[in-house]
Amino acid sequence: MLRYASKRIVLAIPVFLGVVLLTFLMLHLVPGDPVKAMFIQNGGATQSEIDQLRHQLGLDKPLPVQFWDYLINVLHGNLGTSIRTNEGVGAMLLHNFPPTLQLTLAGMGLAIVLGFGFGILAAVNRGRWLDSVSLIFTLSGVSIPSFWLGLLLIYAFSVRLRWIPIVGGPGWEELILPALALGLQASAIIARLVRSSLLEVLSEQYVTTARAKGVANRHVLVRHALRNALLPVITIIGLQFGGLLSGTVIIETVFARQGIGRILVDALQARDFPTAQGAVLFIAVVYVFVNLLVDILYGVIDPRITAATG
Repeated sequence: MLRYASKRIVLAIPVFLGVVLLTFLMLHLVPGDPVKAMFIQNGGATQSEIDQLRHQLGLDKPLPVQFWDYLINVLHGNLGTSIRTNEGVGAMLLHNFPPTLQLTLAGMGLAIVLGFGFGILAAVNRGRWLDSVSLIFTLSGVSIPSFWLGLLLIYAFSVRLRWIPIVGGPGWEELILPALALGLQASAIIARLVRSSLLEVLSEQYVTTARAKGVANRHVLVRHALRNALLPVITIIGLQFGGLLSGTVIIETVFARQGIGRILVDALQARDFPTAQGAVLFIAVVYVFVNLLVDILYGVIDPRITAATG
């Protein structure tokens, strides 16, 4: 198991380097001069001010040297300094990460509960009305954009019913609507995959044999079918976690919640490219880390994978 985990970590290193490279190029792919763009909202700047900021950001060096400096700074936890607030980007992101992580975990938890619930009901009741209800739920969840769902939830539960405040706060009550808007689409995807995986496993010979021996359907479902149907579902959960983390950019803006997503939006609006660059890199690295954990979890759930690769 240790050897398997070590291989996964080694394979994640080039992925991390690729993420750093793409994030670094983000500043250089901006149309026009990014340094001049940073001064637009302040009515422009003199050439000496532009040259000073370009030197401060290291943009006057050759591109390979810039990337090497950026990589070394990232490895040391230095993501630069915000042009807008003059704060360290890394410290700013770490300070605002807990609300984003809280929202992401709440959305993911809701997605797993709804996804497994509807998926299992649909598989057990294949061809019946519960299966049709699950199909309608999954189609709706995939089709409705999260920002539009968020606005509908605000109108229904905050404006009309006045059950939950519009502006997000630290309490769990203010987390319900953002988590629902964030996690509904992921729950629909998980539900469809749980249904298809479970139906495939339920048709296997060992499940039929267990039923022929008189094992209760509940035990067959939990002890035999569900565990063997978990692997593809865990894959999609890992991918959806990264999607939810990036989706907080929209949800935090819609619900006026503080977090990394809100910082990213504010930085783009203010043309604070070092902050935007750091926020994108932070989200991408967390995404890579989560998928690394999912890969390692494979070996825990199914030892055959560890034996085959180890």
